[in-house]
Amino acid sequence: MNSTGTIGDAVRSITHHLEQAGIDEANREARLIIGYALGLTRSEIIHRNDEKLSEDQITRCRSFANRRSAREPMAYLIGEKEFWSLPFKVSPETLIPRPDSETLVDAVLDHARKAGTPKRLLDIGTGSGCLLAALLSEWPEATGIGIDNNEGAVSVARLNLDRLGLAERGEIVAATWPSYQPREEFDLVISNPPYVPTADIQTLDPDVRDYEPLSALDGGPDGLKIHREVADQTRAVMKTRGLIAVEFGIGQSSYIQQTYCAAGFDSIHIHKDLNGTDRCLLATVTN
Repeated sequence: MNSTGTIGDAVRSITHHLEQAGIDEANREARLIIGYALGLTRSEIIHRNDEKLSEDQITRCRSFANRRSAREPMAYLIGEKEFWSLPFKVSPETLIPRPDSETLVDAVLDHARKAGTPKRLLDIGTGSGCLLAALLSEWPEATGIGIDNNEGAVSVARLNLDRLGLAERGEIVAATWPSYQPREEFDLVISNPPYVPTADIQTLDPDVRDYEPLSALDGGPDGLKIHREVADQTRAVMKTRGLIAVEFGIGQSSYIQQTYCAAGFDSIHIHKDLNGTDRCLLATVTN
């Protein structure tokens, strides 16, 4: 960016900078960066296109542009990501909520319309708390617990529940699974556990590989290590006719079905994301 110029100049300069770094939708992201750096809405950026920027404003925009061109995710840069039309704080301690995970929320809500609304929820590996919060926002009578072994993620999830007005119905606990032993049974267990095979971590986009928490990505040699722990240990804390809903990766559908079937779950259904890819499993406990 030049040391002098207008908002319009900044949009063009940052767009070019991001394009050179291989960032998709560079113009859209340039406007997001400028909006965040200057505290402007998209509409204000357009209507104030010819407004001159100060040196401090240019320095701030340049700093954010450089971070993004180094492939730091936009969500970490601005500290927030929308999920289920709700704003979630995120940090490098948490996975960034993705539209793929909304498949799980949608599938669970559809199941509840037919089978009844769960009253008590458990979210294993809650991260930012997005799955738990999305469902609690839809079910005013429900309560839930989210667990995570990362203290930073626990802090973020607690903040999100508080900001969304859900703290009285949602508790976030620092704990590992399956060592966490709740003294109750749940109607619904949800989880988006690590499911990337260890050898595949290095093939991920740099935005993910270099910035998102490895502990929330690495699912062991075959990607199913944590899924097996969830499947094997979860039935003990579920009510009869309770529901489990878990997200998994591309190409894992048949193995996931085998894993949860072997653990004693039944009525297994696979749900596809918006791209037509198998993305989450729903199963029940009937005995």
